[in-house]
Order: sequence, then structure tokens, then C-alpha cells
Amino acid sequence: MAGGLLCRNPQAAVPYHISSVGLNLYSAEELCYFISRNLPLADETLINESLADWLGAQCGMKNTAAEMKEIFREAADPIPECLSVLFRESGYFSQNELNALFAAMKSLADLQESKRAKMQADVLMDRGKYQKAIDYYEDILRSEKKSGIDKNFTGLVYFNAGCAYERLFYTEKAEEYFLKAYSLLMDRLSMLAVLSAAYLNGGEEAMKKRADELHAHATLVEDVLESIRELPEPEYPGNLEKAVDEWIAGYHYATDL
Repeated sequence: MAGGLLCRNPQAAVPYHISSVGLNLYSAEELCYFISRNLPLADETLINESLADWLGAQCGMKNTAAEMKEIFREAADPIPECLSVLFRESGYFSQNELNALFAAMKSLADLQESKRAKMQADVLMDRGKYQKAIDYYEDILRSEKKSGIDKNFTGLVYFNAGCAYERLFYTEKAEEYFLKAYSLLMDRLSMLAVLSAAYLNGGEEAMKKRADELHAHATLVEDVLESIRELPEPEYPGNLEKAVDEWIAGYHYATDL
């Protein structure tokens, strides 16, 4: 996929909407590009008969659509098979790229369900879909409590969920989850996250109190304060009305509200 690539399939008049990330796609090539870079999101909400119908009706891939629909009818686990058909028939990937994708698909399929879910949540986090990511993380934490706790894995889930809560300005919830992450991971990054969230919740005194409770080294407190001092001064937007509209749109995107 180095350089430009001429799309051999027609552009869709009606886009395929990926609800998980609020994205419209207009060609089979765009679809392949998206899936290849967000493979954990390729579940039944994305790869389904509606997708096959769209490929046939909008992208001129009638044979591919028919083959995928037959797979949905016959296969016990249709998604990997449908992806294989789509990737091959699109003409978007070289053979080496196909081999790498198929290996990644197999590795993903071999993971425990909770670890696949975490990968999905992490992708959603990277794309700024914080509330959806939180929903995944919370489901994972509930399942981990039932199935027995892998301390390191659960700590990472708590940490990432704390980051998602913090991005949505739920700072008290973020501090709670960072504390849980630190209790399991006992690492420097989690401690810094706890202290930073404490600062957001109550200022420097609240952060120092939390540091005392956790017996945090004084250098960690200073690291947080130094990071805060280095933050650039906020700039007043030139067009306030436009800026507010963008902030609102960003909030709706992140929360699906």
C-alpha cells in the first residue's frame, strides 16, 4: 500500500456507516484500510450481512457479497472467513500484506475474550470514543471479578478506564480508578496518574495529602507540579462561537450523547 492506490471498485453513492466510531466509508478500499488499522473493531457490529449487501449494491462487488452471505449462513464463526474474502477480492493488499493481516487475525482470534475486548476498547480510546471505551472497560472488569483476577491485566484495564474518565472530566472517577490500578500494578505511571487526578480534584494540597497516604516519594509530587507548570497558557479563541460549536461537536463524538 505504499504511495497512491487507484481504487478499482466504484465509489458508493450511499456510504457504509460505522456506528462505533461515527465514520462513513465510500468505497471497498476505504473499508479495507479502516479494518486493517482497527482490526479489533471487526466484530459482528461491523462485519455482517448489511455490509455484504452494501458491497454488492454500492461497490459493484456482487460475487463477493454473495460469497460473504453464504458464509454467514453456513459458518460457525463467519467473521474471519468474510474478512479473508473481502481482503482478497478487494485487490487492496499485496500478498505480503495479506499474510500479515491473516496472521494478526489468527492472533486476535486466539486471545481470551476479555483481552480482545480490551483491544477493542483501546482502539476506541485512540479514536476519541471515550464513553464507548468506558463501556467496554467496565464490562471487562465485571467479567474479571467473576472469572478470577489477573492482577496485571486488570490493573491495566483500571488504568485505561481512568484515562477515559479523565478525558470526559469525570476526575473523581478517574482518581478512583487510578488508585485501583496502582493497588494492582504498583508502578510509577499509575502513581503519577493518581497524583495528577488528585490535583485536578482538589489542587496542590489534595495532591500532597494523597501522596502522603500512598507514601509517594517527594520527587513524584514535584514531577507532577513541574508538568503542570510547563503547560502552555490557554489561548482565547479568535472565533468563540465557532470554538464552542467545535467543543460541543467533540463532546457529542466522545460521548454519543
